[in-house]
Amino acid sequence: MKKVFLIVSMCSFFYSEAQIFILKSNTLKYEDKRIESLKELETVDVTESEFTAKWEVVKWATGYVLDVSTNRDKFDEYMIPNYKNLSLIYNNKTISRLKPSTQYYYRVSVLKENNVSDPSPIQSVKTKDMKVPTLNEPKGIGSNDFTIQWNMVEGALSYQIDISTDDKFTNIQNSYPNITGEQHTVYFPTPSGTYYYRIKAMNQDISTDYSRTKKITLEDNVEDITNLHIHYESAENAIAVIIGNKNYENNIKAVEYAINDAQSIKNYVKEVMGFSEENILYKEDAISTDFIKLFGNEKTFEGSQLYKRIKKGESKVFIFYAGHGAPSTHTKENYFIPVDADILSPEILGYSMKTFERNISRMPAKSITIVLDACFSGINMPQIAEGISGFKAIPLKIENSEDKIWFASSSGEQASTWYEKKQHGTFTYYFLKGIQSKATDENKDGNVTYKELQNYLIHPDNVTYTARILHNIEQTPQVQASETMLQNIFFTYKNE
Repeated sequence: MKKVFLIVSMCSFFYSEAQIFILKSNTLKYEDKRIESLKELETVDVTESEFTAKWEVVKWATGYVLDVSTNRDKFDEYMIPNYKNLSLIYNNKTISRLKPSTQYYYRVSVLKENNVSDPSPIQSVKTKDMKVPTLNEPKGIGSNDFTIQWNMVEGALSYQIDISTDDKFTNIQNSYPNITGEQHTVYFPTPSGTYYYRIKAMNQDISTDYSRTKKITLEDNVEDITNLHIHYESAENAIAVIIGNKNYENNIKAVEYAINDAQSIKNYVKEVMGFSEENILYKEDAISTDFIKLFGNEKTFEGSQLYKRIKKGESKVFIFYAGHGAPSTHTKENYFIPVDADILSPEILGYSMKTFERNISRMPAKSITIVLDACFSGINMPQIAEGISGFKAIPLKIENSEDKIWFASSSGEQASTWYEKKQHGTFTYYFLKGIQSKATDENKDGNVTYKELQNYLIHPDNVTYTARILHNIEQTPQVQASETMLQNIFFTYKNE
């Protein structure tokens, strides 16, 4: 009997211990379920795109859980994904990347091990309104482009710029949405004019009021290279030959703006493209012997001034000619017309295009760019029509054209015109504009390829339109080069 009693007593004892353990365990669970929730939250440092939530430290807490929503009544349905059940270990959190002028709601729960308290009372906060952007002074003002600058706005994801020809913005020329950063360059197909522009900040469907309007007047002046900064590769070894033939003998009509063209081209290659003065072979009113000295004759090119300056495989060559050209009525060959030559007998003192092509093709240059504001068909010969410097574009057939490109002022049976208002040949004027205007850079990568320059020159709003309006004739520039050469970079716009 005693033995049995002991067993019963021990069982009774262990039963009591198990009962106590279960009781204590149930008590802990009951206490965990009733973790005291936070009573008060504090919102500080509210901006257009963020705010900071703060609360008192709970000593026994192992962490906190933050939820942020855009709707108080349907809190769980409209929670922000990045701030849904967000676990934290500190008693504050900055909620960022928010929309301005927007009401937000948030709550915080206390975490103890794997249990969570009821959420705190919901706290509301509204982000600040975005400030209206302030326009700064523009830079890089050209005849058909300039760069708009502004102060960036807190909370803005993008900006919209409007440009109009009137200050009421009833005639908006261009609107540029989704602009990022703090500056943007705008372009105009028609040079010069007075424009008004404004900007507003955007964040998805929210926008500010427009800034104060600014006015700008663009002056069409290809001589202005103040704000033109470009890089021309290997400029230190580059060589330019520039000829402007204006004042002709033998009763040949003057090419009124040929010297203006030559002077402007020289200014560009020296001051903008970086050619050294000693590598610029410049000649006004060149006579027949000048052409021979520059390029050689039908027998040799090796004694020419151009050849002697070329560093084999290193020198880029740029050749520009403005003046008359004509074909021989006997041989049908094309000729440059020096000022002492007779346009009726160009084979006597004229400089043969055939000789020029052959000699140029043998020059050991890295590349050769040839720009001709003249034409060679013989239309209206012997009289040179008022405002016309020549006739038909050169039939461009050259050897080894992989490293050469020809720009000619007109095509087929067309004449080459002058732009009296600008005091340039029409083609030369737009060639200079093609360098000056960043509108030439089609893909806005900072590099202008020969192809992009070609596209600018042959654009119907440029040379062709001007010649038609001023002289009632067709003039379309012609370019010849291999596709490889066209894709090469002519120059690069440099950052100021």
